[in-house]
Amino acid sequence: MQYGSCLNAHTNQEETVYKLSVPLPPKSEAKVDDVAHDFASEVPSSTESAAERQGRLSMAINVLNEWATGMRISDEDVETERRVIEEEWRGKNGVSRRILHKYWDAVFAKGGAGLIAERFPIGLPEVFMKCDPQLIRDFYRKWYRPELMAVVVVGDFDQDEQEHVLEAIRSTFGCMTNGSAEGAPLPIVELPRHPNDLVLVLEDAELTQTSVSLEFFEKLSVANTLSHLRSDVIKRLFTTLVDQRLGAISRQCDGDKAGPFLGAGIACRPVVPDLNCTTINAICKDDSTSIARALEALLEECTRAVAHGFTPSELQMAKLKWKSAFSLQLAQEANATDVVEDARQFFTRGHATPFAGQAVELTSCLELTDGITLEEVNGYCKSFSVATMGNVYGTGGVSADGEVAAGASTPIVPADPHRFRQVTLQHPITKALDGTIEGGWTEESLRSLLEKTLEKVRSAPPTPWADLGIKESLMTTPPSTPGRVVSITPLPKIEATEVELSNGIVIAFQRSTRRKEHIAFQGFALGGSSELSEYEETAFCMIDEVAGLSGLGELNGDALANLTSTWQTRVNTQRHTYHRGIGGSCPAAVSSTLTLARVDSRGSQTAHFPPALTPPTLPPTPSTSTA
Repeated sequence: MQYGSCLNAHTNQEETVYKLSVPLPPKSEAKVDDVAHDFASEVPSSTESAAERQGRLSMAINVLNEWATGMRISDEDVETERRVIEEEWRGKNGVSRRILHKYWDAVFAKGGAGLIAERFPIGLPEVFMKCDPQLIRDFYRKWYRPELMAVVVVGDFDQDEQEHVLEAIRSTFGCMTNGSAEGAPLPIVELPRHPNDLVLVLEDAELTQTSVSLEFFEKLSVANTLSHLRSDVIKRLFTTLVDQRLGAISRQCDGDKAGPFLGAGIACRPVVPDLNCTTINAICKDDSTSIARALEALLEECTRAVAHGFTPSELQMAKLKWKSAFSLQLAQEANATDVVEDARQFFTRGHATPFAGQAVELTSCLELTDGITLEEVNGYCKSFSVATMGNVYGTGGVSADGEVAAGASTPIVPADPHRFRQVTLQHPITKALDGTIEGGWTEESLRSLLEKTLEKVRSAPPTPWADLGIKESLMTTPPSTPGRVVSITPLPKIEATEVELSNGIVIAFQRSTRRKEHIAFQGFALGGSSELSEYEETAFCMIDEVAGLSGLGELNGDALANLTSTWQTRVNTQRHTYHRGIGGSCPAAVSSTLTLARVDSRGSQTAHFPPALTPPTLPPTPSTSTA
């Protein structure tokens, strides 16, 4: 057992979690009588193995109990730990922390939620370097109480071990008392309220890229019900639908004119346990024209989705992707860490989160996905309207008495006082020698850009998204003359098999039980970058990027991205000094992956390069392969 990987803890504004990963000896099924007499004394019996496993479990539970009830917290301990905390604070006091402080001050502190904004877990140097050790002891006695604790033990236990663990927890933690702090109420943490839409400029000299974001905040509600799980699947489908469109736009190229952003995506996550944020983000160049184009594209796509909704084929593709993801997770063995996390959320959220087990939840998600309609997804999309952006929005476009504000669409959820929107610009700055900032933005200039862009989008509403349907195959017709196996040679020393095909390709494959649902391959041939000219090397470097943007075979870039995402398949070219190759991985769709590899090794040579970058003839495709 080692610190960090096996023994650790974390603290945030809501909780402290102590974690132990306990290595247990394997369950021994061997009988002494079944083993050669000379080695019988060296083989532990099943009774010895069970006793050792139970002993380690008891020891782990005792350690948790000592953390919960018996911390010493001497003056010497506190003085020693001060320097440790200071070093951790120094290590995290970089650009990410500075940006986070500015962000939380705007979202929380200015929204009346100062307790969240001011209470970062690491604390302030003037506090953790100078506080009286007695304050820490008082805090420990006040809040480390049994009614605020939960003990979670997850493992591959048989019936006897389960009973042993339960009895150990009862006997160890059952004698805990509340002490003198019985009934001390937990502090009430207010969530932010903003009556108007926000604009926020985050600048720092150490930032490395520029991005503009539309953020939609709302109070997070959870429930241990099937209807809540259905709502969660609808959100997942919605984020995938938006992500598909943003990906298609990022791949657009009109001659020498690039798309409105370099990349874009959507994320839906809780900022703090009770406040959810859906962020639609675009990365762009760091100049005013590019920032304006990126913001316009995001506003336009929100307007398009709300006004016209999504298409049936888009929803079908999103469902295929999520069903593939759910099925893959369902086929994998349950991870103890994930089960512990589910249990932690179930306890800290007042038993309001789903906690039926991974298999039940994933099976339910698979069944629910098929039944979700386009009308449901388009209805959920209405909550991301930007039509009234810039107006009072603290109640979702609804006044305190329920009257819909002028120009506001009727919300699909009850009025939420914690519902607000924000436009965030994050970009690097350069300081001149005299200390002035070059290329800086202010909240006033960003708000002005927002108002102008909104007016532009409203004056020319976007048209519906073009429904291009779904292409389900890379190869419409299989090869006319399929190959055949010439020879099969076992390789017992490495537990592999070598197969030679009629076209000269040699395949070596090996079965592995480490990742049962994962297939990886790599093909290579002699002759690498050492044989290429500088021009050829540049062309080779661009093959994957160009193929991803322009497509392969009969599929364009959008169809290819959707197909590989659905299969959860990756194939890419590889170059080294003395050999070249092609490799990839997939969960189980090996035929689809090899089809992609075949089309990639042939189709990428005819990808649509701009005329100025037409590549020279590339070396032949690999003739030697390992899988």
